[in-house]
Amino acid sequence: MIVTEYNKTYSTITLKKEGPIVTVIFNHPKRRMDDLPGMDFIEFGEAMNLINDDPKVRVVIFTGANDPNEKRHAFSAGGNVKYYYNMAQKGIRGEAFTEEEKAFRLYQSMKRKSGGSIPSLRQPTIAMVNGDAVGAGVTFVLACDIAICADTARFMHGYARIGLSSGGGGEWHWARKVGVRNACYMAFTSKFIDANEAKNFGIVHEVVPFADLEKRTYEIARTIAEQGPMTLARIKEILYASMDAPLTTIFGYTFHGEHVAYLSDEHAEAISAFNEKRKPEFKDPQPPQYDFFAP
Repeated sequence: MIVTEYNKTYSTITLKKEGPIVTVIFNHPKRRMDDLPGMDFIEFGEAMNLINDDPKVRVVIFTGANDPNEKRHAFSAGGNVKYYYNMAQKGIRGEAFTEEEKAFRLYQSMKRKSGGSIPSLRQPTIAMVNGDAVGAGVTFVLACDIAICADTARFMHGYARIGLSSGGGGEWHWARKVGVRNACYMAFTSKFIDANEAKNFGIVHEVVPFADLEKRTYEIARTIAEQGPMTLARIKEILYASMDAPLTTIFGYTFHGEHVAYLSDEHAEAISAFNEKRKPEFKDPQPPQYDFFAP
């Protein structure tokens, strides 16, 4: 299934576009993730391609659906543990797997399109954490550039409880964005931590009352949307590249990037607006023509 438009609900996500901001909502009524194994990864990857290729999108927000009938909200409860159990029991019994089940067991290409595709988006991303984030749910939070959470949110690594390590680049994000020692504590204990602890660990940047979460997140998104889109894309790319490269490499990379930016129309408009004491009017950029995670 190809995602072809915004403001439409698909089987596991909803996309809403308001001006330069797109909100991606995990919309499963109970788990916020998949009952159809793998479908969330496929849909998610297609949605990310749609967003990345849209020159008018400046900021992307990720959040969970708020169900008024549930006492506790969830950003994402992670993968379908019941499905994992049924698969494990089938293997123990020595039964043959269906083609769909085989595909799910070899799900790296699909999972790359979900957790892997968030940091490769050219647009800045914000996790609006409206409730519990567990397992893959925390990977989504850490994969975003910025995270704001409600004071009712909780976080758990959780993989050790079901005999797995995190997929979709989870441990990479944990080690670099939270720190190895904090990551070990979260992973080894499978302990829930509250919103304030998550802020102390660096999982989120701000904690706000649940009622103010959407307002505050969109305030930040609108502020970001006013900046030069190519400038932010370049800064984001260099920041993530810097996490795996020595200063001598990044120094040359940043020097080249600055030179390209210095000659750009976006820089000319930004510096003109600054000196003329007005808001800049940036053009919509052409999307990149490459796959960040392609071999």
